[in-house]
Amino acid sequence: MLSSQHAPAVAVLLVILLLVTDATASEADCNTPACTFTADVIPHDAAAIDGTHRFVIGEFHVAPPDDWKRVHSAPYNGLAISYEDDARLGITRLVADDLKIDPEIFEQADASMRDYYNIVFKNTAEDTPPAHGPERRLWQFAMDTKRLQFPEATQAVIIDGEDFRAYSAVISLGRFDTRTIIVHDEAPDTALELLASGLDQETVISVVVSAQHR
Repeated sequence: MLSSQHAPAVAVLLVILLLVTDATASEADCNTPACTFTADVIPHDAAAIDGTHRFVIGEFHVAPPDDWKRVHSAPYNGLAISYEDDARLGITRLVADDLKIDPEIFEQADASMRDYYNIVFKNTAEDTPPAHGPERRLWQFAMDTKRLQFPEATQAVIIDGEDFRAYSAVISLGRFDTRTIIVHDEAPDTALELLASGLDQETVISVVVSAQHR
């Protein structure tokens, strides 16, 4: 569903790369530099962006920067937003199936999306994983997400809000340079993913703190 106070013509035009590789539960070596980053936790004290256009994506609505040139619908119930100087912002809704993980693994591990991305952003392969069972499988998926979807990550931060948590890092992934995940307490099995190019991390984070659960 897509809404805006002044919605432009929406076209299914831009297929944005939101999940570059499937995260498969493997025992793959994760001792490369891509797997060693951890994030600083910062409180949510930044002002939300004062956008006049708010878009609905699944359970959320967000206010991206207003100076966009085009807005298109994108796969996975998302948006692909174009700005000047070829800057791009993709926003999509994620559930376990989109991560190529059986939802039953989350259920059996009694884990939420927040738990999953806490592993990605707070743990490394040097930490001891759970011994066995669904918790270990979820850990393995998280390490693959860390390795494959956050390559060469720097400036990793966890933004800790009253009812949400966001995970953001500067990355090197094709044309994209920032990847951010938002989880909300009222939708524990869902996340929003923001994948950006040509936008600084502060701008992306301003969109993050504008996101609200509907």
